[in-house]
Amino acid sequence: MCLTKRTEEDDLSLYYGVGLDRLQELIELTFRYFFEDAWNVRFRRLLLISQYRDERCRAIYRQLYRDYCVEFQKHLFQHLMDSGELRREDPEAVAIEFYSPIYLLLHTCDSLEEARPAIRVHVEQFLKNYRRGHMV
Repeated sequence: MCLTKRTEEDDLSLYYGVGLDRLQELIELTFRYFFEDAWNVRFRRLLLISQYRDERCRAIYRQLYRDYCVEFQKHLFQHLMDSGELRREDPEAVAIEFYSPIYLLLHTCDSLEEARPAIRVHVEQFLKNYRRGHMV
């Protein structure tokens, strides 16, 4: 969902018309990598610590764990707004609103199991706020 630069080939249709349960599954699958891939966890922590001493580490950290994620989600939310799935808002602001709690959980939880309850509540609330014409 966000560790690589977004391309036109990204399959955004995965997210069209999905119910809350399926959306929860997709989000958990995406962020499982962030929490459970040992290499990724160590790399993220190394970049997080090193960003204060090395400008290159700061740039890589921000690019991989902030900018690409927000850019992908901005593009996704723009498509969901264009298709009528979500109410029309500023897609970048919506992406930041969506990703910020998950970003916080990535930095404060030791596992997906620990983060899962908060992610579920967040996604449910997010859909209540932004979904158009669909039951959650």
